[in-house]
Amino acid sequence: MQLSMNLSQKQSLSQHMQQSAEILQMGALTLFEYIQGLAMENPVMEWEEPKEEQEYDKALKRLEWLEASDEQNKGYYQQEREDREENDDWRFPQRQEQTLEEYLLFQINILPIKAKQRAVLRFLAESILDSGYLEEDSLQAAKEQFFLSEQGLQKALKMLQMLEPPGVGARNLQECLLLQIQRKDKKYAVCEKIIQHYLPLLAKNQLHIIAKELKIKMVEVVAAKDMIKTLSPKPGRGFFCYEKTEYVLPDVILKQQGEEICVILNDGFLPKLKINDYYKEILLSDTSDAAKQYVASKIRQAQWVMQCIAKREATLLKTVQCIVQLQKPFFLQKQEGLSPMRLLDVAQKIGVHESTVSRAIKEKYLQCAQGVFPLSYFFTAGVCTKTEAAVSSDSVKKQIAKLIAQEDKKKPLSDRALSELLCEKGIALSRRTVAKYRAALGIAEASGRKVF
Repeated sequence: MQLSMNLSQKQSLSQHMQQSAEILQMGALTLFEYIQGLAMENPVMEWEEPKEEQEYDKALKRLEWLEASDEQNKGYYQQEREDREENDDWRFPQRQEQTLEEYLLFQINILPIKAKQRAVLRFLAESILDSGYLEEDSLQAAKEQFFLSEQGLQKALKMLQMLEPPGVGARNLQECLLLQIQRKDKKYAVCEKIIQHYLPLLAKNQLHIIAKELKIKMVEVVAAKDMIKTLSPKPGRGFFCYEKTEYVLPDVILKQQGEEICVILNDGFLPKLKINDYYKEILLSDTSDAAKQYVASKIRQAQWVMQCIAKREATLLKTVQCIVQLQKPFFLQKQEGLSPMRLLDVAQKIGVHESTVSRAIKEKYLQCAQGVFPLSYFFTAGVCTKTEAAVSSDSVKKQIAKLIAQEDKKKPLSDRALSELLCEKGIALSRRTVAKYRAALGIAEASGRKVF
């Protein structure tokens, strides 16, 4: 065995640089939580909470003054005040909606059945998902817990599936649709046969095959399809759900003034960091060297974090300003789609590396007149055209959607036909690329769009 020494150069990020990169790619809410945690760990750091209470009080006083001085708009000011009071964190609203489980338990409680049957039904009702379907293995669990026979278990399941809304307690889509169609006043034999045996063909819109298999007219199959479309694939939809709705908090807001667009960082809710003066005085006092070293290290950490946050804001602002400059026709609503834009294009304009731009736009959102978008949405690849100017893939997708919306639904356009129509407009795309863009838009192929 021989020992040898080799010299090599390897680039590695220091701990400070890693921390800077992490802060740069944090979204607004993530950064807020990070600052909170860091302020609790580092004793020298202080933060100043946004003065929400003061702003709240000012708004209320303004509304009171406006309400008193303008009788004509009194109702509007009163409504605005009520909306503000409802949004107060300390005013907990009373929930009025009913959950699916509560609705099922209410029906079970008034059924004229035995106590054991009621207990089994309550158990199964508590195993219903928000969609209205029965949880997997819940029947086996009920059988073991209540010592039921197979016949008793099926009887309990049938009783559960007789409750409202129709289709509740189903174990799959096919059973859910069958339960609903069987509860109709009329008998829909064709619908039942299609649901039982031809649901995959129906999903692909292959109605001619279904008509041939069932030996019936196409008109009957179309009528059955229209009937099945009225059924709900998720019978639990419409009931209250305990899942909390998560809202997107934009990191950047665009304000348009004529032809000019102003970029505003939405950082008003972030706490303002500063270093406690008491710990600065410790460094000048006659305390022990160990205490001074500890305080000095914590001050350096706090200063570096504050620098990283300031750098994050500056980089984000420059990046968004460059995006607005390159996509200005879109923001001014002068064109439907986006212009081709790469990370490299922005990086070269603001004088940073591509990876920096990638981190700056990660988990960040922009609010403009068209809505709220992730910053990554504005980066789209270019598609070659017969002219020198390239168009973005986003614009091409919009053109494909427009062509499909204008097509004859009895003879829908194939991917090959779409490719040829785009070529006539100067956009050269293969059939496979058209199919990829169409699928990305969630649009079915020609056979799935055909109307019989």
